[in-house]
Amino acid sequence: MTTVNRLSGYIFDSLLELEDGAAPITASGQGSGIIDLGDAHVTGEIVLDVSAIDTVTGDELYDVLVELSDSATFASGVEQAASIQLGGTTGAAGARDVTSDAGRYAVPFQNQLNTRQYRYVRLNLVIGGTSTSITFVGYISKTKASVGAN
Repeated sequence: MTTVNRLSGYIFDSLLELEDGAAPITASGQGSGIIDLGDAHVTGEIVLDVSAIDTVTGDELYDVLVELSDSATFASGVEQAASIQLGGTTGAAGARDVTSDAGRYAVPFQNQLNTRQYRYVRLNLVIGGTSTSITFVGYISKTKASVGAN
């Protein structure tokens, strides 16, 4: 397993962890955590430290969706705030130019869409392909440019 250094410009706080990376993910579903953002307007990045990703046959596709809701259980009012697509070059959703590797990916997001502010955030994964498996830690951090700024 590859170890990813978390100290290169992003602040890691275990209370802001959306996926713990404890085991490989092989099927679609929600991440391991839901974060209550409270009443604040939050702008930041979802950092994905990918330690392993299967792209052997080239058709593996991993859509990581950042979802918001007013419901702590995401039972209703779910909105997609941002997303990133990782995987092989012949994924089911169409050809990609580059095969994704293990490493760090950052997805900008905010919890306000139009004039509505959402309290809860989670990750949702939509996975497809021949031999899918991805392992990553996902967490909310300040935007890299603002880390350490006054």
